[in-house]
Amino acid sequence: AELPLAVPAEAVADFERVVPHLHPLPPVRSAAPLRVGVNRLLCYATCPRQYWFRNVLQTPALATEEDRIPTEDDAEQRTDDTAFGSLVHSVLQQLDFTQPLLDQLRSTHAAAANMLEMAVTDDDAFRLHDCLRILESLPLADALRRADPLYRELRFLALEANLYLPGIIDALARVDDSWWLVDYKTGYPSATHLQQLALYALGVQHALGVTPERLVIVYFDRSVSRPYRAERSTPALLDEARLLVRRVGEGLRVGRFTPTPGHACSYCTYIDACPEGRAASELTLVPG
Repeated sequence: AELPLAVPAEAVADFERVVPHLHPLPPVRSAAPLRVGVNRLLCYATCPRQYWFRNVLQTPALATEEDRIPTEDDAEQRTDDTAFGSLVHSVLQQLDFTQPLLDQLRSTHAAAANMLEMAVTDDDAFRLHDCLRILESLPLADALRRADPLYRELRFLALEANLYLPGIIDALARVDDSWWLVDYKTGYPSATHLQQLALYALGVQHALGVTPERLVIVYFDRSVSRPYRAERSTPALLDEARLLVRRVGEGLRVGRFTPTPGHACSYCTYIDACPEGRAASELTLVPG
């Protein structure tokens, strides 16, 4: 209809008579399950305030990689969502582990670069060669040769503590009647990496009805002194993962985004917007 609309005077009077009797509806908190990815869940567990900046406000990082202090505890420095990390993961998904890995480098990295629509520099090719050399030297390579079946890029959706937990597992292999869950990292080791694999193990329980017995992390950064980490998937570790999911879900439902000041504040990209983080960072710089 064309504006303005012709409104009868009696309709306006009826409306004005009803308005005083209207009451605001109470806020409705949905009981439906939340959907939080593994990386976001770990972000909230590390610091709810950082989660608020990154995923609620969707604030761009306020500090560059060069501004931050690289440490082996830095879960964000040189993360797997970089272009090179994507290239490495794409190459690893194409490998035939029954054949020499380095012999497949040229064909696999060309196919991966084409799929990702990115140019592979000489430095990238050298680093890829280094990654495959590291992988081929590890006991994992022999285990994956014997694996049957071997799932790659396995997606899952777990429901735990009224929270949907989606994720993607780099590799899941059945080796000698036991299940191995494998994750590849191109960044530095972090305390959250084992937590991440424990959450993946929960996803495998929901997706396939099996529990991985071994959790394996491979680090491809040349500066990492321990490129291979293998841990048993114990009931206690899985119980901690369930408790983590429950705690994060409860915090998100009530909108709890209080900061968790500590050592990690010194390399948080949102430190300039967080007074608590700046104070914690200054304390870590005081000798003793």
